Amino acid sequence: YIYTAMGKLDEAIECMLRATQLAPRSPAYHESVAVVYSVVERRDKSQHHIDLARQLAGDEPPVWIEVYTEAINGNEENACQLLEAAIRAGQISRPEARRDPSLSILLDAAQLDALTG
Repeated sequence: YIYTAMGKLDEAIECMLRATQLAPRSPAYHESVAVVYSVVERRDKSQHHIDLARQLAGDEPPVWIEVYTEAINGNEENACQLLEAAIRAGQISRPEARRDPSLSILLDAAQLDALTG
């Protein structure tokens, strides 16, 4: 995520792909790769990794995957609604959402502040 914040997206992808190689059964690493691929507009690769994350998560994938999927697919309003519902249901805490680097990449800062403030 540091490379992503610095705008070094190729390096970010390289590091995140390495993480998926080291822990191929970890949904979180595939979520992260999907997010960065969405930033560089590689929808095919982004979708592949988010689908893989969902598959690895099993029968009850974490709500994060659905929030990320909506945002990656350009449905920020749906992503925000899912996030807000998850916060209200106690599935995600406001501090968790505020600190999540993927959300800060995918959602507008004002939207995220309004949901987590």
